[in-house]
Amino acid sequence: ARFEGDGGLGWLVRTMGPRPDFIRAVSVGPQGDIAIGGWFDSTSLVFESTSGDGGSLPHNSANDPSGFVAAYSPAGQFRWARRIYGPQSTDVRGVVMLADGTVVATGAFAGTATFQLTSSQTVMLTSTSATGSISDVFVARFGP
Repeated sequence: ARFEGDGGLGWLVRTMGPRPDFIRAVSVGPQGDIAIGGWFDSTSLVFESTSGDGGSLPHNSANDPSGFVAAYSPAGQFRWARRIYGPQSTDVRGVVMLADGTVVATGAFAGTATFQLTSSQTVMLTSTSATGSISDVFVARFGP
């Protein structure tokens, strides 16, 4: 949601799915672009847009939540969304929107996680825990 200087509502969009989904972090960049991050347990996470053309992310894990990062324009138009997924839980806990439209995110993952950094680039990380039962932290840069 965006509120105007007089306190009035400028616009409102939803991020939703049929199961528990949480936005855990929000950041507004220097040009007013907005980044959000969190985790979702729905089969698909849908991003609304003020322009009517939103996006969605599929959920690849059978049992555990997947992390996500998404970007919106200052007018609430959906720009892009990326996910972090694996056989165990992944979670985005902090985001920073940069002036170039990319987002730096931090969070946690266990076991092996695949990071969708751009529309065409993925990177896989493996936890340092021998069993993958202890979460490791990450810092990653995501973009269009």
